Amino acid sequence: MNKNSSRPYSSTVCSALLFAGVFPPVASQCSDESSCRNTYTYGAFWRTYWSLTEAPTDIPAAATHVRLFSNSITTIRSDAFSQLSRCTKLYMGSNQINTIEPGAWRGLVSLKELWLQYNKLTALRPGVFVGLSALTYLDMHKNQISVVEPGAWKGLDSLEELKLHSNRLTKVEFASFSSLSHVLLIDMDNNAISTFEPGALNGSLETLRLEQNKLSLFPDMFVTLPNLKELALGDNGFTSLEPGVFNGLHQLNTLYLYQNGIKTLHPDVFNELWSLRTLWLWGNQLTSLEARVVRNQPRPLNLALSSETSSPGTPWDCDTLCWLRLEHQDHTITWRSDHKPVCAEASWDNHQCRDARRTSFLHDATTF
Repeated sequence: MNKNSSRPYSSTVCSALLFAGVFPPVASQCSDESSCRNTYTYGAFWRTYWSLTEAPTDIPAAATHVRLFSNSITTIRSDAFSQLSRCTKLYMGSNQINTIEPGAWRGLVSLKELWLQYNKLTALRPGVFVGLSALTYLDMHKNQISVVEPGAWKGLDSLEELKLHSNRLTKVEFASFSSLSHVLLIDMDNNAISTFEPGALNGSLETLRLEQNKLSLFPDMFVTLPNLKELALGDNGFTSLEPGVFNGLHQLNTLYLYQNGIKTLHPDVFNELWSLRTLWLWGNQLTSLEARVVRNQPRPLNLALSSETSSPGTPWDCDTLCWLRLEHQDHTITWRSDHKPVCAEASWDNHQCRDARRTSFLHDATTF
């Protein structure tokens, strides 16, 4: 899925008027004079591409947005930002950070967003984020994190979005994220997760991304997540889905299962997905889809059965999809133009069903 949904460095900040005398000129240490930036305008402090090895000590106390990305900072020292009680956004991506000292975030009582992506963190120790009680957004993608110790999230009482994709996590253990009582989104795409224990996450969660991992699915895997609305499980390599895998997910409206090795779908596998509106199945080894598999889902239902822009997976036996053609004609099932079925015999548009009889599927799926 598209990672461009992450908030970019170029998010709107107030900038224009230079506060003369507040931020005195400093001799440039830039390795590349054409790209470095050293300004303080309307509360936004920039010192980027400076080859800094530590956070600067001369950041104005009135700064609200601090940008220190693309330097060479390795350690965030204790009290490094203790004077920044007004700071709401701190950008430290693309450094070399491997150590966060106790008390590193002391004083950042107003901080809402912290960006630590593209660094060299390997483990999250207990209390590593103490002092960030107002934080709502934390981005640590593209580090080397393989360990999240108990107590790592202590103090993150307001966190809503957590980005951990493209790290080295191998397991999500019981209660390892459950202390994040207000979190709505966790992104752990592109790790190496093979173990996921029920009860690992807080029930407040609405979006969970676990694509490009090594997961096997089992009954009641997500039963402790009753508020989940979007679940991304693409590209994990599992070949089957047992009934009960999605038990308890009554609020789920979007499910991504593309590019796995799924060969068949049990008729009851989606039984409890009463709110499902979008289902992506392309790139698997499915050749047929029984109507009763999606009998409990509301209409219209958006399906993605093949993909013209990615690996389409095994071609469909489109003679088994005549019910689908009828629903598509009635607009009760929809798809994007590049997500319609790829048939084994002829194109979907040219395929003629051998038995195109109209049925009462929506009222009596047992006829299939």
